[in-house]
Amino acid sequence: MKTLEDVMTRYPHIVEVMQNTAIMAGYEILDEYDNVDVEVELKKDDSPLTVADRRAHMLIYDSLSTQFPDIDIVSEEGECELSDGKAGIFFLVDPLDGTKEFLKRTGEFTVNIALICSGSAEFGVVYVPVEKNLYSTTRDGRAIVRRSATLEDEFGVEEEIRCRGIPLNGPTVVMSASHSSPETVEYAALYSPAETVSAGSSLKFCRVAEGRADIYPRLGRTMEWDTAAAHAVLKAAGGNVVLLKDGNELKYGKHGMDNGYLVAAAASSRIITSKLDWR
Repeated sequence: MKTLEDVMTRYPHIVEVMQNTAIMAGYEILDEYDNVDVEVELKKDDSPLTVADRRAHMLIYDSLSTQFPDIDIVSEEGECELSDGKAGIFFLVDPLDGTKEFLKRTGEFTVNIALICSGSAEFGVVYVPVEKNLYSTTRDGRAIVRRSATLEDEFGVEEEIRCRGIPLNGPTVVMSASHSSPETVEYAALYSPAETVSAGSSLKFCRVAEGRADIYPRLGRTMEWDTAAAHAVLKAAGGNVVLLKDGNELKYGKHGMDNGYLVAAAASSRIITSKLDWR
């Protein structure tokens, strides 16, 4: 398979399977959520790792590898490499995005599954286990959210989402609940925001996609699995994620999988890239 069309011809229900898998991984995470004795390991980059991360990873890996054996899986919690000849199309997964929020019991953590084709985030699913909200692309290119999404009620009520136009009194800027920096605050101020709000994990992208915020800048390190699923949802909702160094769309499958500084916004927004020397 070389194109998205090839994938859809062979696997017409791939988006639905990604949605099911994300919800099931959410169940695994919630099973650990109320455990008062959560064991925490530190990874090489000093980020936390819990049993919930591992359980979600194993469920997603088993589900996707069984149903799509010819599509590679790259997961934050896996030792997964892209196979020769398959790097053009692969799943990119963050089994539990926002482990710090999970440990703080804020509820603002997500399960992220994306399908990458030729470097582009094409399909994406973001599931919020505590809220039971499922943000997703659709086969026909729309972005939707399903409230109270569980396997038992067939995903709840579907609602299409779109980015909004910038309000006359100025944009709402959303920033990380755990990773904001003085540099990010300085950059956000360039937009003269009417309001600044915080959110955890990939929910920041979803807030822009559903028209509750307008701009999400991230002037700090992120990895490809942190952004891919929500990036796909945002694109389907009329937005995009661009690199501050050149204003080009964020791409995937890069060596090292480090994103660089970025900003997510509605496609119609004017992105400031020239004020400072962004890396």
